[in-house]
Amino acid sequence: PASQYNYSVYEYYDATKCYINNGLYGITFTTSNGTGYCTAGALNQQEYISNVSFGSINQSSSRGTNQYEDYTTIGTDMQKGVNYTANITVENPVHYDKIFIWIDWNHDNDFFDDGENVYTSSGADFASPHTTATFSPPSNALMGAARMRIRLGNSNSNMTPCERSDRGEVEDYTVNVVNCVYPSIQASGFTT
Repeated sequence: PASQYNYSVYEYYDATKCYINNGLYGITFTTSNGTGYCTAGALNQQEYISNVSFGSINQSSSRGTNQYEDYTTIGTDMQKGVNYTANITVENPVHYDKIFIWIDWNHDNDFFDDGENVYTSSGADFASPHTTATFSPPSNALMGAARMRIRLGNSNSNMTPCERSDRGEVEDYTVNVVNCVYPSIQASGFTT
């Protein structure tokens, strides 16, 4: 089960050796959601991810509970060294929104290792409700299922794969790293 912690931060005044002025208080963070991965989401429900199209994934969605959607039962295959394009559509975007994508290539239940932040949209302005991201599995990616996390956030808020941001949404998917991706149609019945 997840562990939840509350904490307070106070200003310390050295002259009187007293703690004064609540700085931050009542802030909660959770260590995991039972899967080993940190929890994520957002507080504000204005903008959200309305579609993710990536490989065989084509998932339309609305606002998730706490601005989080668990689509880890939906996935696509990825071959090492091959570039893949993800198309992400946002409903009600605002100019300072950003898209972030992480993939847990080494299956250690986090997104903090080198190369796991596979995409961050550039610039401070969100020019369109559509974002296109291109990336490929690195040569050291472990074979098999890996979690992919997509965050819609803003440049004024939490830009990490964990916890809640002020605005936006988070969606999780699965990518399956394979040696070869086979075509969906195989040639057969040749005649001469």
